[in-house]
Amino acid sequence: MFSHNKANRAYRFFCNLKHTDGEFHGKPFIPLPWQEPVIRDVYGTLGADGFRQYQYIYLEIPKKNGKTETVAGAALYHTFADGERNGKVFSCAAEKGQASIAFDVAFDMIGQSPELKKRCKPNV
Repeated sequence: MFSHNKANRAYRFFCNLKHTDGEFHGKPFIPLPWQEPVIRDVYGTLGADGFRQYQYIYLEIPKKNGKTETVAGAALYHTFADGERNGKVFSCAAEKGQASIAFDVAFDMIGQSPELKKRCKPNV
């Protein structure tokens, strides 16, 4: 089953985030052509129980194609907008430094969003 409402809700959340690096810093995060179907499919595809069908996803995308910002956006969606009480978000990587990159991007995205900033007290 597919919920266009849930898919659109997640997509809109991502579009309200801001880029954190380079020439796009501070500009709206408009998903790239490969990102939009991933976001919509992950959050819009539901199982028979009405919950998201996909609990885990694996992305393998070449460098400089927005993986980190996508992962950070997903972490923020699960933290602020998914509606699951006491949900947990994990970022895994081969090295601690790599895992912290997604955290740093999410932290910067919060800093650029007055709506998210007033809902949390980030501490590093």
